[in-house]
Amino acid sequence: MIDLKLYQQPIQHDACKEGHKESSVKTAIQLDGDDGLATDLGFHNNCLKKVDYVKLHENKVILIELTNLKDEIKECIESNSLLQKPSDIKTFIKTLDKSALKKMQTKLWMEVLEEFKGKWMGSIAFYERLLRRNNIIDDPHYMLVVVLKNDTDPKDLDLLKIELNKKLVGMMGKIDVRL
Repeated sequence: MIDLKLYQQPIQHDACKEGHKESSVKTAIQLDGDDGLATDLGFHNNCLKKVDYVKLHENKVILIELTNLKDEIKECIESNSLLQKPSDIKTFIKTLDKSALKKMQTKLWMEVLEEFKGKWMGSIAFYERLLRRNNIIDDPHYMLVVVLKNDTDPKDLDLLKIELNKKLVGMMGKIDVRL
């Protein structure tokens, strides 16, 4: 039986270039990292993508990802915005192929979406192994919470929330994105 109290840690982002760490007074089970639960479940550190923390509440398993994809997300939002506005580029793309614009918009988000999909699936695999190790028979409801750094532009926060929920709704249900 694995004692989850040993992995209860304050929720905090990785340190920035200046060494500052954004952290919360709230705690959760640390899944990722050398001291995380994943290694004690028998997974090597980079064998699967996983979220940073897990919080358990009744029958809910809240997967918490503290993202450092700020630049990639901003690129997606800015590029997508450019493709929405009338322009010569947009017209040219449409003359090449009627569905090219939609394909480009899909590809813009592909890297970010694949990152979240991988972390979603990998984290569920970790938690399901924990249930088996602890001989628990349960059918939990999984939820993803994405936590951005405090200096994230509120407009980017809203756009990311809309895009993630629009593009991943069938796989993950509603995704909570917050600062």
